[in-house]
Amino acid sequence: MKMPRWHWRVATVLAAGVIVVATAGALPAGASLGAGISASPVTLQESAKPGQHYDLGTVKVVNTGTEPSAYALRIDAANGGRQVPRSWVRFSPDTVQLAPKASTAVNVALRIPKQQAAGEYRALIVAHTVALRRAAGAGVGAAAATKLSFRVRNAGRRLPMPPTWVTLTFLSLIGIVVVTLFLRRLGVSVQVERRR
Repeated sequence: MKMPRWHWRVATVLAAGVIVVATAGALPAGASLGAGISASPVTLQESAKPGQHYDLGTVKVVNTGTEPSAYALRIDAANGGRQVPRSWVRFSPDTVQLAPKASTAVNVALRIPKQQAAGEYRALIVAHTVALRRAAGAGVGAAAATKLSFRVRNAGRRLPMPPTWVTLTFLSLIGIVVVTLFLRRLGVSVQVERRR
C-alpha cells in the first residue's frame, strides 16, 4: 500500500526534557531524540474474516532527532471500537536503527484468530525509541503514533451438505414431476396402478 504523500506526527524531547538531559549529561547539549511516523491511517478496505492473514502495507518511521536511535513499533489502545490485541499485529522488521533525519518503511501484517467477535476494531501504531536515555532517574525518549482500523465480519456458518441419497431422491422426485407435467400437456394421462 503506497501512500501518495507523507505527513509526519512528531514527538521530540522538548524544553523540560532537554534541561534534564543536559544537566545529567545523558545527551550532548543541543541534542534531541525524535520520532516520526506516517500520519495516514492504516486501514483494511475489505472486511476481515476470522482465521485469515492480511498485509496492511507499510508505515514510514523517521528519526526526527539529532542523535542516532533505535526504534520499535507497538500497538496501543485507541478510543472507540473494539481493542486490538497486540498479538494480532506483526511488524517487519520489529526494530530499526536510524541515523538522524533518516527514515525506513516497516511492513504491517494482521492475523485475525478464528472464532473472533465481529465489529469495528481500532488501535494506535506507535513508533518509539527503544533504548531510553536515563537522566536523573527519569526515562527520556520519543514516540509518535498513527491510527489502525479494520472491521471483522461474522464468520458465518455453512449448512452441512445432505447425504448423497437425499440429494438423489430429491432430484428423482423433481424429474418425475417435470415428466408428468410434460405428458399432461401433451394430453397423455398418467395413472399409477396400486397393487394389492
